[in-house]
Amino acid sequence: MGHMHKVINELRYYNGKFPRKALERAMQGKDEVTPLLLKALDEVLEDPAIATEDEDYMLHVYALYLLAQFREQRAFPKIIELISLPPGDVEFMLGDTITESLQNILYSTYNGDLSLLEGVIENPDVELYTRGSTLDVLGQLCLDGEISKEYLLAYLRKLIDERTYDEEWEKDFNGFIQDMVYEYRLFDMLEDIRSLYDEGQVDPANFGDFDEYLSLMQAEDHDGPRVRHIDDVIEEMHWWASFQDTEGMSEEQIIANQSVARLEKLRRNAPCPCGSGKKYKRCCMP
Repeated sequence: MGHMHKVINELRYYNGKFPRKALERAMQGKDEVTPLLLKALDEVLEDPAIATEDEDYMLHVYALYLLAQFREQRAFPKIIELISLPPGDVEFMLGDTITESLQNILYSTYNGDLSLLEGVIENPDVELYTRGSTLDVLGQLCLDGEISKEYLLAYLRKLIDERTYDEEWEKDFNGFIQDMVYEYRLFDMLEDIRSLYDEGQVDPANFGDFDEYLSLMQAEDHDGPRVRHIDDVIEEMHWWASFQDTEGMSEEQIIANQSVARLEKLRRNAPCPCGSGKKYKRCCMP
């Protein structure tokens, strides 16, 4: 276990380098490292400031990906609790993981408690894109036969019918429902989507007008659902822009590269210059 404590310490903070060897040792020592990874999540849940007041703290992120690869269902309720923290904290702690991998992390650790997923999806106090990524998991569970198509259709209609539209972001949430109908080819929901268009409760910027949306639904060139299991943490993370190849660099060069990565992170989270009011990374950023 002492060996794994050393691995945990190597994963605790971002230093500009990709910790390939530490991750490999963690992957090889699944039984030993899992309790330490679960403890790392508990520590952040008990004191979120660990991760929100230190931008270099990274252990919770590595823990999410490793526990997902391990299919560790004990992590699932902890992850649900983590993503239900105040939106600003969740965004700071997880960044682009919310939109790029959260659905895969949840899917890979899912423990069968559907109510935990529903609790996040229906909670207006949870960060919007976190709710959208959580909703994506239901589509894959339907494909897997874990939930029925009848349940999924009824649940999506419940989300449409029971929500109020006092907040603009609730209108935006309909975009995630619209996206799920498209991704999972839920043709039975087309009249529901048409009604959202008629009521002005979807943003045409997402898919165009209803006729354009219908054409996309009927097109044959469809990539298919994007939710999948996480099987290799290294493949998932090694390409991240924040990890620099530091071989042969001086300490000054490494520090300079880290500064550039942080500035890029700030730029990505700034308001989009198009004036949409959305963050640059979620609007016009290529």
